[in-house]
Amino acid sequence: MKDMNFFSIYSDKNSVTYKRNRLIKIALLILILIGFIYGGLTFWLLGMEQEAQKINEYLMTDEVQQTMTEYNNAVARLNAIQDYNSQANGLIEGFGGLQNLTTEKLGIITSALPASSRMEAMDYNNGVFNFSISAPSMQIIAQTQVRLEETRLFNSVTVGNVSAADESGRYSGSLQAVMKAGEL
Repeated sequence: MKDMNFFSIYSDKNSVTYKRNRLIKIALLILILIGFIYGGLTFWLLGMEQEAQKINEYLMTDEVQQTMTEYNNAVARLNAIQDYNSQANGLIEGFGGLQNLTTEKLGIITSALPASSRMEAMDYNNGVFNFSISAPSMQIIAQTQVRLEETRLFNSVTVGNVSAADESGRYSGSLQAVMKAGEL
């Protein structure tokens, strides 16, 4: 009968051949694993390229190209409308800043004049009034300036030259009043 050594498998694990075979098996296993990963990634990339090709083909269809053209035209029209709107708003603000002379404003101005003063002439140009006033005293001309300022229609009211009394005993003076911007 043959002698059987049941412990021989344990004694072979320490041998150089066993260790070399084990390293070769591990290396082969790692190479196979790398091969599977590489193959899987390659297959995945091919699938992605096919999907990208399908998407590009869809985007190049006449329907999508027509929709893109309509979208670009709509965006161009929207930009033109927004530009027009901003220019129109600027124009409206510009008109709002103009000083327009209305009968209501003239009524406020004439009611602000003292009863004893008389307006000899009035000139209006682009929001600036020039008044020629005659009054029985210099104080009435000064009072006219104060009362015009109190109307709050003007940024400033200044007295120009005041001349001495004429043969009728009245003083003459000039006033310049600048309307506030936006007062309509």
